[in-house]
Amino acid sequence: MINEFYSVVQLLATLTIGFVILDYSDYFTKILKIKFFHANETILIAKEECNSFIPDKTTLNNLEPTTLGKGNTSVQIEELKRDCEIIEKKINDFEKNSNTKMEEMSDMHSLASLCLFVFLFSVFVLFVPVLKVLYGKFINLFLLPFSILCIIYMIIGWICGEKDNNKKIFRYESLKHPLIFFIVICVISVIFAFFSLYFSTEFCPVWKYLFVSMILCGWINFIIYAHHVKHSISKFKEYVKEEKNKIKKECQNINKKYNDIITVSKMAKSYDTE
Repeated sequence: MINEFYSVVQLLATLTIGFVILDYSDYFTKILKIKFFHANETILIAKEECNSFIPDKTTLNNLEPTTLGKGNTSVQIEELKRDCEIIEKKINDFEKNSNTKMEEMSDMHSLASLCLFVFLFSVFVLFVPVLKVLYGKFINLFLLPFSILCIIYMIIGWICGEKDNNKKIFRYESLKHPLIFFIVICVISVIFAFFSLYFSTEFCPVWKYLFVSMILCGWINFIIYAHHVKHSISKFKEYVKEEKNKIKKECQNINKKYNDIITVSKMAKSYDTE
């Protein structure tokens, strides 16, 4: 049965180690940001949309105080200039914060760690036919807990891996995490197999189905990876949209103040010409 999946496991091992190398390379991160997140384009469009509502510095500097009746717009102009300075800083901060947010969301090291785990058990599986010849029943007993624990590790990683967690046991983003847990799983499986042999415990060939399920989990990990990328992109764009709308409301208020000053200036000119 194991020999039937040999080529599938070989391909799985090759692909997963490739994903690990890619995820930790600047090139892959750059591709994610440009091709999938459209980060620069999304942030730039949002920034330009906000800037379109406020007068530029040249326009502000050309504003002259207007006297209409007993009132004068000099105070309003100074207030408008201060508001523009504040909102320009907010727009620049928005750009920086959006880039920071995008860096966080494009970081998928926990999924890369799961890929490393898949690579480790895939490489081990490639040696199983030889080990079965050498150790026979012991390997069958070993594969039962090994498959169960590997599947559990993968499922917990999918659920908790990308979430912020203070507990070290759930910090999948480190490459040490899959290495340590793979060793722990192997040790537990060896102990289980020894005890099973000692007590002459017999198990139905359920390990075969668990073994296949473990290999399927390796392939499902790619689907989870793609889903997480898609979800992160949606969250990033939603974040940019929400922050942009907040700033846009302030920009619209500034635009209203600017239009009020211009209206007063036009009214004063119309009175002067009469």
